[in-house]
Amino acid sequence: MKLASKILIIISICFYGFLMLLVLLGAMASCSLIGNSSIGSILFITYFIYMIFLCAPIIVGSIALKKLSNATSRQELTAIAIVTLILCNLVSGILMLCMKDEDLLK
Repeated sequence: MKLASKILIIISICFYGFLMLLVLLGAMASCSLIGNSSIGSILFITYFIYMIFLCAPIIVGSIALKKLSNATSRQELTAIAIVTLILCNLVSGILMLCMKDEDLLK
């Protein structure tokens, strides 16, 4: 289960990174298509804010991967799982909550 959680977190990091790239390309396209009008500026700001929200799952996923490798107690695992559930990957967080103590030793 620990390996499956790590794989799902890595997949979600790649997915959010891909979305970030698409948002960035969309922001560049909206600026070039609309020009210097106020609508172009509003779209660019909207894309920028959305890109900031896409950074959170990438950062949380990276931290969760590092902490998951070093987790030794059930309390640590539960804390990592809850944060992962909320901000990164739902399935991975559920898998961590279902882990047994033997999985922590691997």
